Amino acid sequence: MKTMKKLLSLALAALLLALALPSFAAQVYEASAGKNPVTRDAANLNEALNVPGGNLSFQTSTDYPWAVEGDFAISTNSGMASTTSSVWTNVTTAAGDMLGFDFWALGEGEGEYVFDGLQLIIDGSVVAQWWQTNSWQSYSMELTAGSHEIRFTYKKDYSIDGLYDFAMLDNVYVGQTILPSSITVSPVSVPVGRRANVNYIVLPENAMDKTCTFSTANPSIATVDANGVVTGVSIGTTTVTVTSIADPSVYGTAPVTVTEAVSGVELEGFVLMDFDTAHDTTGSWIRFSDHDPSYVETTASIPTDTYGAAYYDGNVYGYLYGGNDSRFFVMNAETHQVSYPGGSSGTAMVRGMAYNYANSTMYAIVNDALATVDLATGALNVIADFTGSADDLMTIAIDGEGNAYGLTLNSIKTALVRINLNNAVCTELGELALGLNFAQSMTWDNGTNRLYWAHELDVSNSGLYTIDVNTLTVTPFGTIGRQGMEISCLFTTSEPGEGGVIGDADENGSVSIADAILALRHAMGLSTVSGQGFINADVDNNGAVTTADAISILRMAMGLQ
Repeated sequence: MKTMKKLLSLALAALLLALALPSFAAQVYEASAGKNPVTRDAANLNEALNVPGGNLSFQTSTDYPWAVEGDFAISTNSGMASTTSSVWTNVTTAAGDMLGFDFWALGEGEGEYVFDGLQLIIDGSVVAQWWQTNSWQSYSMELTAGSHEIRFTYKKDYSIDGLYDFAMLDNVYVGQTILPSSITVSPVSVPVGRRANVNYIVLPENAMDKTCTFSTANPSIATVDANGVVTGVSIGTTTVTVTSIADPSVYGTAPVTVTEAVSGVELEGFVLMDFDTAHDTTGSWIRFSDHDPSYVETTASIPTDTYGAAYYDGNVYGYLYGGNDSRFFVMNAETHQVSYPGGSSGTAMVRGMAYNYANSTMYAIVNDALATVDLATGALNVIADFTGSADDLMTIAIDGEGNAYGLTLNSIKTALVRINLNNAVCTELGELALGLNFAQSMTWDNGTNRLYWAHELDVSNSGLYTIDVNTLTVTPFGTIGRQGMEISCLFTTSEPGEGGVIGDADENGSVSIADAILALRHAMGLSTVSGQGFINADVDNNGAVTTADAISILRMAMGLQ
């Protein structure tokens, strides 16, 4: 986000609050509850925008008209600064009539203010607007009786013209309230002590109120909170019920299977952008597990964004960014209390940091140079500009032996590079299977000796991965959060010597055939490996010790892997 826009947003947001907008009651719901797969292309704009069987008549602007895309409509002014793309309909309503529609908006904004995004305009007044939903959402509101123009406009401002600046619209409906008729719930599997989201769909697509309550049949097996987050309590099976608030006679159920507890790596990071607007954690520090990164816990917040921060000896050190605030900060990793001991990055942007345990030094990517960080004052000492295979390095991670790695900015395929910490010369190790966008974050977990990557390309392509620095294999662990996030400052609190040896199931400090046998017995349910031994035996780091892990350990013991 550009600093100028951030400064303008405060004044503009205050102005918007002061405007007298029409008094309409409105609700937004996640369309996990709703949008069915495309069945066929719509014949024209009216068919694309109406609910099945609907008869609203739509008009669209001459410049940048909305277009048919599959069975829905899409705005067409993507990448064109200071433009609008509009579609509208005129209706006459009776008392109690509702407006409902499904939409997916992409764009740019800051908090409640929208720079590039979708606007709902009724009778010339902006009623609601969205800039980043990352999924189909359902919106409904009550209309007053009379004649109304209902207009949907994708508005772009004067700068930052992204290819993903557009909105999609479907299932527009005006009429009496439509209540839910059915709820489909997906089965849930969660280990003891872990959490998982309930996934469900409320039908019909144009139901006006898709909010639900949640309950489990046996709370001693699993509980569920008001947001549909299930927690495993003890091994067993129970049932989760999702009930419509608008019509409690409509509900859906699914089995919940609680499995044995698993170990995993706990990671934390700063949320630059949460693509789930219904549960937005943007601007917060969050904690999550590699076992299931979709469930996140908010731990703290700071005044503005941070792109560069790293963990060392109980604290997270970093620099604020944005709003002319680039202070050096120290955050206690346990209490998440933040202090500002002094120092600043000035106009330089710190976009990645990592601590080197091999030489007791904190390093940072500062603009396009490598620097060291004084942990007492925040002073930056530039070593040199990056050279060699350095193409806009986005992040840095350092393993327990002092080997430093970075990722280059490339939307098609990023390259993993090794960074010489003495002279900032970068050597390309090879291309990865994924591209990346501007804000990225990696961290080396010393407990498992794995390189974790909080990847983000766009709103539909992000998640947690590990990178094998030898084979360049990229292994996915799932989406961070419900809908994906742009994460900076990824870290774990493990330090060299605190973890175990991968494959060492019996924790004797070495890998042998006995470890493979122990892992195999666990996989067959004949014995149990727990604690650090479980983490060591979980070679593929998928949260379970399986026969595949046992085979990998056997290959290690025989020197084949």
